[in-house]
Amino acid sequence: MPRITEEERTRIEVDRINKLISSGVSMKKEAERITGIPIFRIKNYARHGLINFPNRRWTNGKIGMNRKLIDDMILDGMNSREIGDRIGVKRQYIDSYIKDGLQDIWKEAKKERAESKRDMHLYQTIADLVLKYTLDRARESDVEEAVLYYLGKEYIKSKSRISLENLISLVRVYKFSRENEPLSFMKIAEASGIGYGYSGASLANQILKKMRFKSLKWSTRATSQEKIGSIKRAAKEINYFSFEDIAYFLDVNVATLRFIAKRNGVSRDPKNKSKKGIIRFGNTISGIDREALKYREASQIYGFKDEFNSSREEIAGALGRPLKIVDYALDRRDKIKPKLIHALRIMYPDENITRPYR
Repeated sequence: MPRITEEERTRIEVDRINKLISSGVSMKKEAERITGIPIFRIKNYARHGLINFPNRRWTNGKIGMNRKLIDDMILDGMNSREIGDRIGVKRQYIDSYIKDGLQDIWKEAKKERAESKRDMHLYQTIADLVLKYTLDRARESDVEEAVLYYLGKEYIKSKSRISLENLISLVRVYKFSRENEPLSFMKIAEASGIGYGYSGASLANQILKKMRFKSLKWSTRATSQEKIGSIKRAAKEINYFSFEDIAYFLDVNVATLRFIAKRNGVSRDPKNKSKKGIIRFGNTISGIDREALKYREASQIYGFKDEFNSSREEIAGALGRPLKIVDYALDRRDKIKPKLIHALRIMYPDENITRPYR
């Protein structure tokens, strides 16, 4: 009779033992007595995970209640201290549990985990080098703030995902303006492609503040007498314009405008309807007219239409406003246009104003 190989013998013996375990045998000594397989070989099979006797030691207590979780952590290659801390038992108990038939599996899992950590370390090293190179280039171009904001938590949390290209443009326009002629947030937003009108100014303001930049208009010297005169005239004579509308057309900070108007005895009645704009659709939300058409927006809409021949959809997208706002302004241009021209002539008496925008 030909001799069987070691591999065949292992397969046959493991099958016999597993059948005994399935039938209810729970002890290695009992399996040795029934099968005649030496105890040292049975223990060796158990150590290599080929057979798995139910151990009464692990049916109760914290280990018994968390065996599935412990097995998963062993397969993840976690060490006994990490597993013990997670379960709330001493690591020695976890060591005993692992030695009871799971040692080889655990060693292999630890090896895979170590290799994975090495790979992650390599990827992180590469990422750090790329980041360092990117920041070095950004410093050379004096746009480091834009790159840091783009890579930071503030950008990830923000709802308005501005492209890196536009963020770089925003920083460049701001710094150029700081070194030359100070511009308002509205002008900076338009020049950098961040947005247009009041919404664009608000967005540029938020982003630049997070980059630790200050308003250039706020830090400039005292407002010129000519500008003060325009503010006083506009606040007194254009009662259908809100202070925000006037600030937009005169390119001044709203707070500055309110201060100058108040100091010169110009104030608005709280019941003044100019805050509501030309028309308001629906109810207000938290006291803010989110769907009100303002005069400054109507002026922007006409400028887009005349200067760029933009479609209604393009205008709505650029201003970040609903289509019904744009449609209302375009449909009632004959009524709104004269009011805008009249207001602009009051603010700029030395100019020949013939269009509803400037």
